[in-house]
Amino acid sequence: MLRDELYREEILEIARKILHEGPICNHCLGRQFAKISSGVSNEIRGEIVRELLTGAVQDGKCWLCNGLFAELDRWVEAALKKLSRYEYDSFLVGTKLSGLLMANEELMWELTGAIFAEPLKAELNREVGKRIERATGKRVDLESRISLSY
Repeated sequence: MLRDELYREEILEIARKILHEGPICNHCLGRQFAKISSGVSNEIRGEIVRELLTGAVQDGKCWLCNGLFAELDRWVEAALKKLSRYEYDSFLVGTKLSGLLMANEELMWELTGAIFAEPLKAELNREVGKRIERATGKRVDLESRISLSY
């Protein structure tokens, strides 16, 4: 069970360090432990870690992604607008991160050791891709690509 896997002192100590740095969204918190288990989103994983550390409240914009995951629908809308000009059967989402977001991620990995982490870009591509799939009924493949910058 995921809760049991995350309820280890090593994991909780890393989570405490992360939360000490400032406000962090559940996506970014959970992504730091992505390699611990599969079959659950990073957002849910982050919620569980936060629950295990009772009193770990989220106030303010996430310092790691700068609120990017709160804006996913906006990025999906932009992608869908671009895609509306084309006929296609499948797609692949690729994103470019700003230097600030890349620096924040490097800082996080320096802090936590990145032992269990998944890159921000991987989660962003996946989450945007899932929303585009739902909106269009098209499927992701490795041949096509759209690019969004943040």
